[in-house]
Amino acid sequence: MKTLLKLEDVAEFLFGIFFFGLLSYEWWWFPALLLVPDVSMIGYLLNAKIGAWLYNLVHHKGLAILCIIFGYALGKNEISLAGAILLSHSAMDRMFGYGLKFETAFKDTHLGIIGKKIKKNKMFKELIGKESKDISPSPFGRWLNAKIIDAEAGKLTLEFLVREEMTNPAGIMHGGAIAGIIDEAMGMTTFSLGKTGFYVAINLNIDFLRPGKSGEKLRVIAEVIRDGRTMAHAECKVFNEEGKLIAKATSNLALTKF
Repeated sequence: MKTLLKLEDVAEFLFGIFFFGLLSYEWWWFPALLLVPDVSMIGYLLNAKIGAWLYNLVHHKGLAILCIIFGYALGKNEISLAGAILLSHSAMDRMFGYGLKFETAFKDTHLGIIGKKIKKNKMFKELIGKESKDISPSPFGRWLNAKIIDAEAGKLTLEFLVREEMTNPAGIMHGGAIAGIIDEAMGMTTFSLGKTGFYVAINLNIDFLRPGKSGEKLRVIAEVIRDGRTMAHAECKVFNEEGKLIAKATSNLALTKF
């Protein structure tokens, strides 16, 4: 999903360039004006509320589209130029993770907190190959003992060994153990968002598709699909050693502070 959103931003950025090319301006006008919308940050000199309002107005893609439509309809190249610049600039900001602002602080955006995600992601990358029994602050996490295979911002790939104590009387993996692994993986992934506080699951919807067997290693991929100011939506998939999907889940998580 994140890749699709990035591609959407790229398409909007390129459309802005294309539309600019239809106007009667020299090419250098585009790079010269591309960063001008950031002047809207001047509102933060007064306070965060005014700063967020002014910034969001200028960086809202709806305003850009209206400028393009009205400029074209009225034959006003100046308005069309403003629309092309606003659209390309806003799309470029989204590509680099700079979203619309909340009134709390400049760094608080609808795409997450600016800067912290990179730091947390770097921390997880440094832990690739490590096991939770040696590094996790969670007692339950240490018992599950995930091994970090890969780490990206808002996405983790983990490996779990199915131990005998994780199975039911039928000798296959207990549904509760699978749920625990999924919940742990999602929790670790939300930690990479870098926000102050702790995410708790509001719901956890799981589809059990195949049995897990004692002694096999499971590959678990968890990803935050949407990161809001106080809520996150995550997805998780569990694969067996043959690469077959044995369970998949979605969850909504709320950011809390203790």
